[in-house]
Amino acid sequence: MRVEDGERTTPIAQAALVLGITGADDPLAGGLLLALDPATAKRAGAAPSRGYAVLLRPD
Repeated sequence: MRVEDGERTTPIAQAALVLGITGADDPLAGGLLLALDPATAKRAGAAPSRGYAVLLRPD
């Protein structure tokens, strides 16, 4: 989900395949490489004053 100004969030995708994990030893610098279609990837891009969050839920 993309974090908008304030506390509002915008869902980006319901599910995504995890292709890779970077910086697993540092949670502040680590990241997930997700397989998203082009339209979803464009919506996921964070503007400079905004951020994003990933919620992980087991099936």
